[in-house]
Amino acid sequence: MRLKIGWVLISVVLFVAAFSLPAHVRLGQEDEEAAWLKSGDPCFPTKQKKAFIKMDMSYITCTPISIKLNWDVEETYQRTGRYGTDRVKLKLEESYPGYLELIYNQKNRTQLESYEIRGPSPCCPGNVTAGLDINASFLVCGYGPSGTECRPYSTSRPMDFVVTPRTDSFFGIYWCRDAVSSAGSFESSTLGPIEGLVNEPLSIQGDVFEQCSSGFSVLLRHNDLPTWEDIKEGLESGEFRKEFSFHDRTFYPRANHVHAVEGKVLLSIQSGVEYENWLVNVEGWEIDKMRPPITYKAMSQPEKKLPIQVTFDWKLQGKFRLVKIKKSKTYESGTITQAALTPTIVFNSPDLYRCYIASSKGEKTPYKILSLLDCVLEGKLSGNFVQLTWPPYPSEAYVICTPQKTYLGKVPYQQQFGSEDFMFMLSRERLPLKDGAIVTGGLRGATELKDWLQYKITLKKIS
Repeated sequence: MRLKIGWVLISVVLFVAAFSLPAHVRLGQEDEEAAWLKSGDPCFPTKQKKAFIKMDMSYITCTPISIKLNWDVEETYQRTGRYGTDRVKLKLEESYPGYLELIYNQKNRTQLESYEIRGPSPCCPGNVTAGLDINASFLVCGYGPSGTECRPYSTSRPMDFVVTPRTDSFFGIYWCRDAVSSAGSFESSTLGPIEGLVNEPLSIQGDVFEQCSSGFSVLLRHNDLPTWEDIKEGLESGEFRKEFSFHDRTFYPRANHVHAVEGKVLLSIQSGVEYENWLVNVEGWEIDKMRPPITYKAMSQPEKKLPIQVTFDWKLQGKFRLVKIKKSKTYESGTITQAALTPTIVFNSPDLYRCYIASSKGEKTPYKILSLLDCVLEGKLSGNFVQLTWPPYPSEAYVICTPQKTYLGKVPYQQQFGSEDFMFMLSRERLPLKDGAIVTGGLRGATELKDWLQYKITLKKIS
């Protein structure tokens, strides 16, 4: 029976503290969550609170904010004997909207009594934007009572994993001046391998990778929370930042193994933020004609060579966001939203050889590429230009050509075509931040005055 593959990242407690926010600052009913979603307002809970109480509530204010969490974590699961150690290193970047609610003293409106920070706000936009950098090595074992058929497996491809945002609010800090009921809690999104990452009959085993997904969490107590003065000073400059470290090591005597996790998370809170959303479209192609030709020897004729090449047509689309804080504008995040790669064989002697593209050597299964959808599109700004970094992804096609004449023999021509140049060339371009801007480029052969790689990049400002 096929088991569902997932990944457990054991929750880490930085400080043991109970986290219980007052009931009046939480939204627990489903209809209120739905109303918040439709409102388009991060401060919807505060406004609902004021409308419900129907009194002078001017001592309570609310400010929309942007929350960022940068996780840098290493987790290990050390077994005894030959089973070795699972090890995962990851960097997870998350950003989402939230709100900062301030409650002042009713008699002295200059004195702040408490503040609350919560996110993500489901209204705007309601989804976590996440980027992943990972380096994982773990044990893959067979099914059965013994589970002895094991081998190591490793990957550093972000596209091998799925980042799943939490559907409920998972960031909260409630601070008050008299230290009563002050607490904080924030968690990461969950991560798991894509389905089919490891094929049957082997599956991922152990505590680091398991059948259900979870994430990292940090609990804070009053002394570890930023004071209002800290928050205020940071937001006046445009951004509040604070780093939290955590570590945990647990020995399980019955199983005789050790689970350990350590890392740090950088919290960033921004207010007065302006966003620019952009759409980037790419169309292009590259030709691989550098592979050996098909050679054959006809009766009473010298050896002949038949040239063969493959053209790869690319279509890519991505979205990215720029953030402006005060007068400073930076690149915040980007995602690939569409990706298509179509290989076409160029061969002029179909009467001699019948050629087709296979998934791999000797296999006649249909050609397909790994999905680039939702992969991170990194970038950086330089003046009024943006340089996008597309993830490394080779254009690959395995070509098999079978002889159609008896004198050609029975041995097929088999050859791997492709290169890694297309994404590399796209990542070198500096794109002007102008709605409708078009940038073209490509490469020309060293000995032939023919283009073998071309592309057109178009930028469109969405909002």
